[in-house]
Amino acid sequence: MLNTRRLIVVLIVLFSGVVLTDCNYIIPLDRWEENYNLTTAAKKGYLSDVKNAIANGADINARDTYGCTALMWAASEGHPEIVKFLLEKGADINAKDTAYGKTALMWAAEYGHLDVVKLLLGSGADVNIQHKSLGVTALWQAAEKGHTEIVKLLLAAGPDDAMAYSNLSYAYTKLGRYQEAIEACKQAIRIKPDFAEAHCNLSYAYLEFGRYQEAIEACKQAIRIKPDLAMAHCNLGYAYGKLGRYQEAIESCKQAIRIKPDLAMAHCNLGAVYGKLGRYDEAIESYKQAIRIKPDYADAYYGLGVVYWTMGDKDPALEQYEILKTLNKDMADELLELINE
Repeated sequence: MLNTRRLIVVLIVLFSGVVLTDCNYIIPLDRWEENYNLTTAAKKGYLSDVKNAIANGADINARDTYGCTALMWAASEGHPEIVKFLLEKGADINAKDTAYGKTALMWAAEYGHLDVVKLLLGSGADVNIQHKSLGVTALWQAAEKGHTEIVKLLLAAGPDDAMAYSNLSYAYTKLGRYQEAIEACKQAIRIKPDFAEAHCNLSYAYLEFGRYQEAIEACKQAIRIKPDLAMAHCNLGYAYGKLGRYQEAIESCKQAIRIKPDLAMAHCNLGAVYGKLGRYDEAIESYKQAIRIKPDYADAYYGLGVVYWTMGDKDPALEQYEILKTLNKDMADELLELINE
């Protein structure tokens, strides 16, 4: 049976001469084909077809069913000649796609298209626009993927951008490039000393580097600046736990949870501390709460499995292993090895 919304769409097409692309964008029926040709040609790298579509009346900023423009597709697929042509014809350089809120620059930076990034920066692309859900910039995306030359270009385009350096630090930490992460955070702090999130990211880099006392100092500085920064309390709890300062760890994790009850990492960290103290029922509940919040949280399943194994409950430990196999194979193998000892 045709539902009401689809019926409305059909009636629009039949009687108004328009096409509804992604349930948000209505375009004239006589331009739909050329708009489709434009975005498809831009994606595939067919410059002559792009030119023909524009000559035949395609809207240069038309969006396809993914909410992307021709410029975004050309940038993400690495077609500099098409990017150059579209910019010359007036394409919106800072438009965001509707799915992720990413610009052409962000797409090019993520996929490592250096020539495209150069073109976009030279044409005035905004380096500070942030991803809709992650809140990160093109710089973060380039750093996360290890595109060093693009990172250098983006830093040169915004040398006094504390947020960019802080994002860069987080990306470097995820890549295991801890010293570079620390330097990026310190640069963010030099630019903006009261940037609490930069101090928090610095603590994260120190934690991953195993420099727990320095992580504690960075967390405390972040908290002095912004007392309700939940992640700083969470990182502080983790650092205390690694140093065997368990009561302080518990208090810090609980404070993070008071500020942000759905911070899964804080619940997971709390479970780890309870496990170290032999408070297994509380550890189990903390891990389960972390999983309720974040069902694909591999660390929480691993921790829960370890607690069950420590208690001598092999069957529920194996249940965590079975789940973990679908999330993180290395972690699952490590847990199974522990269970079979």
